[in-house]
Amino acid sequence: MKAAVPPRDCRYRRPYSQKLSISAISGKSSANDAAAARVAHYDATMPDPVHPAVTVALGAVATACDGAAVVYRGAEGLPVVGSWLRRSRLELQSRGERVLAAGIEVILDELDLNALARQRIDLIGLANEVVDGIDLPAIIRQSTDSVTAEVMSDVRTQSERADDLVSGFVDRLLRREPP
Repeated sequence: MKAAVPPRDCRYRRPYSQKLSISAISGKSSANDAAAARVAHYDATMPDPVHPAVTVALGAVATACDGAAVVYRGAEGLPVVGSWLRRSRLELQSRGERVLAAGIEVILDELDLNALARQRIDLIGLANEVVDGIDLPAIIRQSTDSVTAEVMSDVRTQSERADDLVSGFVDRLLRREPP
C-alpha cells in the first residue's frame, strides 16, 4: 500500500495529488498508477500556488480591461467622436509597436545568441539524436536501388543490341534473308 503524500500547505491543496487510486487501495498496478505518479511529480516540481486573492484580483483586472476595450470599441462607432477615437487608437497602437520593436532590437543586439545556445543546449547530444533518427542504411539502400535498376536496364538494352548485331552478322554469314 502506498503512503499518501502529505500536502505542503493545508490551505492550498491540489486536488489531483490528493486522490488515491483504486490500485493503491487494492494493491494491483494499473495504467492509472503511472498517471498518478506523473501528476504527483508535476505537483512536487511546481512552485507553491498563488494566493486565491491574487487570482481573484487578476481576474477582476482582466475583466475590467476587457470591459473597457468593449466600451471603447463601441464608442468608436459613434458618429461625432468615433473617427477621432479610432485614429487615436491606431496611432497609439503603431507607436507601441515601434517602441516594442526598438526594445526588442536593443535586447537582441545585447544578447550573444551563439554563446547562449552553447551554454544552454547540449549540441553534441542534439547532433547524436539527429544522427540516431536518420536511417542511413535505408537511405543508402534506396539510392543504390534506383542506381542498380538504371544500370540493369542499361545492361539489358545493350545486351539486346549486341544480340541483334550478332544475329544480323550470322544471318549475313549464312546468307539468310532478313525477316
